[in-house]
Amino acid sequence: MGGSGLSSWEDAYKTTPPWDIGRPQPAFVELVHAGELTKGLVLDIGCGTGENALYLAENGFSVVGIDLSNRAIAAAKEKAIERKLKVNFRIANALSLDFKNGYFDNAIDSGLFHGELPRKKSKQRSPHFSTSTTFGTPISLLESIITVGEPI
Repeated sequence: MGGSGLSSWEDAYKTTPPWDIGRPQPAFVELVHAGELTKGLVLDIGCGTGENALYLAENGFSVVGIDLSNRAIAAAKEKAIERKLKVNFRIANALSLDFKNGYFDNAIDSGLFHGELPRKKSKQRSPHFSTSTTFGTPISLLESIITVGEPI
């Protein structure tokens, strides 16, 4: 779907997409257990239905989750209410983040930057972060390859 637009992301969330495993990604659980993420404000870029963001909130982090899909953000907000967790879920485009004077201690991504964004835009990624958003630590990217129909 890389770069194919909002309608394809909306379509992906009509059902459960293959990357939504219904729990936080094990790599992020390991990062938290190992103390690799600084307690503070975390930006979850391409948060989908929010499992990683909700896990972080459950473990004492303040979290902002962004995704391009209205359906994904609506599902994430529903989960937050059900679990009585506070996460700031927003509809936003990862290529044009607008957090004026924003500062995040951590930023996480699970599958968006390495697989779904068009490669030709790779030179445009960094300026979008540096113009309006500051990160206290490097972005934690989760390199995962999921094949449709393959058990996880």
